[in-house]
Amino acid sequence: MKPKIVAVATSFNDAILAKKYSADIIELRIDLFKNRNLIDIVKLSKKRTKLPIIATIRSKFEGGEFRGNELTRFSLFRQVLPYVDFIDIELSSKIIKNLINIARNKKIIISYHNFKNTPPEKKLEQIISRASGYKPYIIKIATLVNSQSDLLRLFALLNNQSKKYSLAIIPMGSKGQVGRILAPIFGSALNYAFVKNTVSPGQIGLKSYVKYFK
Repeated sequence: MKPKIVAVATSFNDAILAKKYSADIIELRIDLFKNRNLIDIVKLSKKRTKLPIIATIRSKFEGGEFRGNELTRFSLFRQVLPYVDFIDIELSSKIIKNLINIARNKKIIISYHNFKNTPPEKKLEQIISRASGYKPYIIKIATLVNSQSDLLRLFALLNNQSKKYSLAIIPMGSKGQVGRILAPIFGSALNYAFVKNTVSPGQIGLKSYVKYFK
């Protein structure tokens, strides 16, 4: 998969700006939406932008704001499925198997987030091995970078990735920002940027990000 720039949208207005600023894909962070008409926002975002849409309802256990139970989250995913192209689900989620079963015609992103550190090489390999067992379209690894060696371990994953899936690395934190800039060059499938307000540590603004690669 050719590296893409993903605009992280937390509102309908973000989605419209993402189109204006030349994002390749829009991630709708449904867990961060303040408007209660969630399904209408998803439908309208797809209709107005005509860009591929990632549906993300990030659990609080992996840095998101969704605080309902997993059955409620599964139900919400089911409702938005007809209007999106990708589903992002955490490897740690209890609903991962059931969600993949009902989303067979969608592209599945299996994600892992660690806001404390970047695990050792062996641990990262185990995470990717577990995720690949679900046969996803993309595996996404987002970890906090505390040192240069952390960054090198993430880039090593790109160098060693399998042809069976695409891999996205998201270096987080101030020490990971240079990695965010370099990641598309080294083949990271998805590269996330905020539209108006940062959503994760070290994230770069979409307008600036696009200038590097478009």
